Amino acid sequence: MLGAELAAARAAEQRHVASGPSPIGAARYGPGAWHLWRWTESTVDDTIAAFVRSFVAATTEQRSTLPACLTMDDLYTILTFAKRRALAAIRSGDGAAVAEAFDAISSIDITRVDWRDVAMGALLAAGAARYTGSSAPAAAAGALARVGRDLAELITDAVEANELDLAAACGLRVVETPDGRVLFGDEGEPCASEHDLVPIVLALAKDLESEGTYAVHDVGVARSLPAVWLAAPAGSPTARALERLTGCAKVNGEPVPGSGFAAFSHLLMTWVAEAPTAEDAALIASAAAEVRHEATVVLGEHADRLVAVLVARSTWAGTPCIEDQQSLERFRPLLSRALRET
Repeated sequence: MLGAELAAARAAEQRHVASGPSPIGAARYGPGAWHLWRWTESTVDDTIAAFVRSFVAATTEQRSTLPACLTMDDLYTILTFAKRRALAAIRSGDGAAVAEAFDAISSIDITRVDWRDVAMGALLAAGAARYTGSSAPAAAAGALARVGRDLAELITDAVEANELDLAAACGLRVVETPDGRVLFGDEGEPCASEHDLVPIVLALAKDLESEGTYAVHDVGVARSLPAVWLAAPAGSPTARALERLTGCAKVNGEPVPGSGFAAFSHLLMTWVAEAPTAEDAALIASAAAEVRHEATVVLGEHADRLVAVLVARSTWAGTPCIEDQQSLERFRPLLSRALRET
């Protein structure tokens, strides 16, 4: 059921017959350009921006045929551009970038993508407006004037949700970093830790990528450190220690592109949390060493009240994890440095 929308979009794409050559050619974003937890420059932005401008300037008749020339991959490239323009607006305060995000979304055929991805892009664009001093309804007005009913409903719902903050609307939090504003995932719980976990997880994300095996695709604020990844049965001292955590953040990655592994077939998930006592942190870290499963390997490290739990796992049934307890030890120095250099 979770993949029903995307499956329907793929079926529509298979039935689709392009009416002409793609107006964006072979333009595709490189690895990492779609991540919102950091900003990556890309010349693909220029290509997609030119297409969006031509789409907006086209006649009504031309706009009715242009989307038919786009492949499903093209549509997702344009959607990535829309999200990047929203992030650019949040970083720069440029209201024109918000309108550009909505304009890009207006060119998308929502029957050939997962409509939830489009809704997320529209929510992000609407939420970005408040960081520019511009009005979300005004920024979306041009797009709404040129789209059909279904897409208009998605955009309108997003504009109306602008009364909510980004965390409530689409599970994202604007975070200030030395490199400018970025977007963290946000599971909906405030981070009440005394330690600032943001620089810790940002430094850890960079270190994990520098190791070379994994690419980080998500950094964010977590509701909790899930007991399912530890030897922590309900009511146990470790489970109670997990319930007492005062803050938690996460870093998620997968094998780098070109590694030979299918997307999301293997994951590297790391939680950094603050416990109320050093004893709780040590208890949680030690519980990691007790996990034994062919598809999951866990590593724990702590420093005073801070604890990090790193989980490597296979997501395919019957497929062993690409890591084992010995290989995972190469990440211990990274966890230790992240926890101690705060």
